[in-house]
Amino acid sequence: MAKPLTIQLIPPAAWLPPDRVLVEVDGNLEPVRYRLPVPSTGYGSGGYGETGYGQGQGIGYGEGAYGLGAYGLGTALIGIDTRTVFPAADYLVRIRAVDELGNEGPWSDGQIIPHRPLAAPPYDLGIPSNSTLTWKWSDPTGQE
Repeated sequence: MAKPLTIQLIPPAAWLPPDRVLVEVDGNLEPVRYRLPVPSTGYGSGGYGETGYGQGQGIGYGEGAYGLGAYGLGTALIGIDTRTVFPAADYLVRIRAVDELGNEGPWSDGQIIPHRPLAAPPYDLGIPSNSTLTWKWSDPTGQE
């Protein structure tokens, strides 16, 4: 069984909408540059009626009274899924930022990510006349 690898990271405060991330898994570069979500400028930003509903930059979740650590300063933990699928194993992952001009930053330190995708559920469950439970199972590649 093989599924995409989920990589969780905290984007830096200097992240801009056109910036991308390169991902390397066990020394192999992923085929695409991943775009990370941009912080929302929506609901509840600015004074009510001051900038219009859903416009302007608001403070991040956890700022102010809730503010503790990186998460409390409005920094979100983001998960990106690889385009490549990987069987269950532990993988060494590194990332690097790429700005809109194509300038690449340094590679991050490698992190081991345990990848344990869940198996697909069985189907065609049955109990034939001999009282033996039967079922079929397929992995995500469609092989039985």
